[in-house]
Amino acid sequence: VSITATSDNTALIPNPTISFTHPNTSGTLVFKPNANQSGTAIITVTANALGPNNNTTVRNITVLVKGKPAAAGAISTATTTLCKVKNGVVFTVPTIANATNYNWSLPSGASIVSGANTRSITVNFNTTVNSHSVTIFGSNSNGCGNGAASGLLINFAAVPSTANAGPNQQICNNLTGLAANTPTVGTGAWTFCSTGLGSLSSTNTPNTNLQVVNNSTVTSVWSISNGVCPVSSSTVVVTNIFGSPSCNPDADFLADNLTPCVNTPVIYY
Repeated sequence: VSITATSDNTALIPNPTISFTHPNTSGTLVFKPNANQSGTAIITVTANALGPNNNTTVRNITVLVKGKPAAAGAISTATTTLCKVKNGVVFTVPTIANATNYNWSLPSGASIVSGANTRSITVNFNTTVNSHSVTIFGSNSNGCGNGAASGLLINFAAVPSTANAGPNQQICNNLTGLAANTPTVGTGAWTFCSTGLGSLSSTNTPNTNLQVVNNSTVTSVWSISNGVCPVSSSTVVVTNIFGSPSCNPDADFLADNLTPCVNTPVIYY
């Protein structure tokens, strides 16, 4: 007896191996699907008696190979350094073969706002972590396991302290001290917006001195920044009112007669 076996889809399943010794009544047929392949193949088994009548028996076996998701490819995004509070960040991975589900993992405080369970997602972040890997793996319902995961490390910068440039001021002389807040997160810096009307003694000290030209108004901006996060800014306006009566609280009008008679003029000087 001669037994052979062939596959009609050798890209999926190569021709099987037959192990049979005559006159045994049974043997083995072994095949192994090629890696990362799925689909259907028909295995044709032919038994030839090799006797005077040369009797031949043919059996067709349909084999369905269920696909296991391939390994996830590299994740891409615009930048791997983000602010801890950031909206609209897009992550994308190449199509994963044999995957019907795309399983993303994000840090605490992050949420997928569009594209969930697809290869491209949009994420809003409001997290407290300093770094975290965004990961993805493919899966399906075939029961053959999940595909290997891919990860991308994201670093996060803290949101800077909210800037407060201090109260607006009216001053009678040329010099005053500003009263901005000292940042607990980030670095503060002054920007002088009134060129030629005054000057700052320091651009990075919260309580720096500001010199203002007489009878002029200047605007200064205190900004706190930290890495890629949006800058927090606050404005203070300082007006020099030199010469104004309010600058001399002792100034007053004096009368030449505080007890005048009727029809007697009073002179103020």
